Amino acid sequence: GWSTPTYGTSDYFNFCAPLYVGIPNNYFGYQWTKSGNAYCGFHAYGIEILQSGYHWWEYIQDSLTTSLVANNTYSVSFYISWAENQSGLCTKNIGAYLSDNRPLQLGSSGPMNLPAQIKDTICRQDSLNWMLISGAFVAQGNERYITIGHFADSLSYDTALVKLSD
Repeated sequence: GWSTPTYGTSDYFNFCAPLYVGIPNNYFGYQWTKSGNAYCGFHAYGIEILQSGYHWWEYIQDSLTTSLVANNTYSVSFYISWAENQSGLCTKNIGAYLSDNRPLQLGSSGPMNLPAQIKDTICRQDSLNWMLISGAFVAQGNERYITIGHFADSLSYDTALVKLSD
């Protein structure tokens, strides 16, 4: 049920998939699943430096099994792993935004300037392990969707250039 809410091209990786999006070896690197048979991947922030200087952001999104109840505190957690083959940048502000409607930016690959309830401010660049991002928040009520990605406006994105191996 995972989808992409923007013009971005987030990916679905599976043991049964061809090499480009296979597990553990794929176009973006080498990573086993944390659990199960699949995982999703997205460019939190991308820039095509060599040709156009084009910037883009990708997200993944799904619906919750039930709507959240107002004033209840919920714990949200997910794992990320840095893709070593395509990640010259390590990005901060990876998080989760929970909402009552499905936020969409179809036709746009720009940042989704949304107030993520859960946000990690550390630049994580471990390509061997899955790293936990978690937090708790008080629901407004009726949140039915979760969107995961980079949550900072285009003027304040924060990245670290990472030297890839020679």
